[in-house]
Amino acid sequence: MTMLRGISVRGASPVIVALLHRALFGLICAGIMISFPAISHAASITFDNHDPEDGKAIGTSFAADFGATFTNAVFADTSSSGALCCGFPAFSGDWVAFDYSNAFPDPSLPEWMGPMRVDFASPVSEVSGRFTYDDGGLIIRAFSSLNVELAVVSRPVNANNLSTPHELLTLSNSLGLISYVTFESESAGGLGGQFLLDDLDFSSAQTTPTPVPEPGTLILLGSAGVLLVRKRLRGRQRDAC
Repeated sequence: MTMLRGISVRGASPVIVALLHRALFGLICAGIMISFPAISHAASITFDNHDPEDGKAIGTSFAADFGATFTNAVFADTSSSGALCCGFPAFSGDWVAFDYSNAFPDPSLPEWMGPMRVDFASPVSEVSGRFTYDDGGLIIRAFSSLNVELAVVSRPVNANNLSTPHELLTLSNSLGLISYVTFESESAGGLGGQFLLDDLDFSSAQTTPTPVPEPGTLILLGSAGVLLVRKRLRGRQRDAC
């Protein structure tokens, strides 16, 4: 009589016992193995669709398709003479997001609306964009839904990049807790500086664990395997007689 981890298997050869060991080990490993497949969500906004108009508030223009809502931001045309941001080309296409900042008076909007803000329908793990800014420098921040600052990137006052526009700046949070971001340019006098934003990209990587069977389920799986082998062994012994 051979004992297999507390289970009696009469008449089993060492080879059968070894096979039983492997079968039980495989069942247990299959039961406790946990996999975390990555589910990646990404979006890119270039500001060249959704009927842009020079100086028009962006607002919820990209909320339905991209899950992004803008505050204190307007569309700006960089292609035609006399347009809001002529002379400062977009990174892609012709349209960008502009912080307004004393440049294009509109009776319905203040001269400077404050920091540009983008709220996401679902938290993200990374936000990036192409920025062109004047002597006001630039400060970009990422916040959680509880208004906790998660990341910050800044460029100092008088450190404009007008000669080398479209600087790629990125904010990230490994836990994917970014609910909104703010972009702000300030001059030395306290008034808002000017900056352009193009190609706003944001993404999230979520993991979904595979359900783990309960210990009782593992025991049932193992017992079923042993009973099946024992049944086959008994059948062979009867045939041998």
